[in-house]
Amino acid sequence: MKNKFIYFITMLSLLMLSYSCNKQMNISPLNILTSDDIFQSESGINAYMASLYSQLPTEDFLFPGDPAKHLSNQTDEAIADYATQLSVIPDGTWYPWWGYNSIRNVNDLIDKLPTANIPDENRNILLGEAKFIRAFYYFGLVKRYGGVPIIKVV
Repeated sequence: MKNKFIYFITMLSLLMLSYSCNKQMNISPLNILTSDDIFQSESGINAYMASLYSQLPTEDFLFPGDPAKHLSNQTDEAIADYATQLSVIPDGTWYPWWGYNSIRNVNDLIDKLPTANIPDENRNILLGEAKFIRAFYYFGLVKRYGGVPIIKVV
C-alpha cells in the first residue's frame, strides 16, 4: 500500500511538472506594453511623452496648498501666521525627487526615436521636447542636490 501511495504521488508530481511547462502557461501579460507596441505609432510615442511630462519634478514649493509651508509665514511679513510646530523654514528636502528612473525613460525615448516610424518633422519636434524634459529633470536634481552625474545613455 505504501509503495502504491509513493508511486501515485510521484506520478502526480510529474504530471503537474509537465503541465507547468506547457506553452499555455507562457502567456504574455496583457497590461504591459512592449517597446515595439509604443514605437510603432505616433500615438504610442505621444502617450509615452505624456508619461514623461507627468514625472516632471514639482517646482512650485507651495504645491500642497498648506499655508504653514509658505516661507513668508515663518517671518514677520506674514499678515496671518498659520505656522505649527511641524512647519520649519524649508531646507530643500520637502519635495525630494531622485529622477534617474525618469531620466532613464527619456534616454530610452531619445535612443529609439530616430528609428520610429513617424514623419521627420514630428520626430524632430519630439526629440527637442525629450531633450528639454531631460534638461528639466537634471535642473530639478541640481536644485535639490548640487552636482549630479549626467547620464545620456540608457
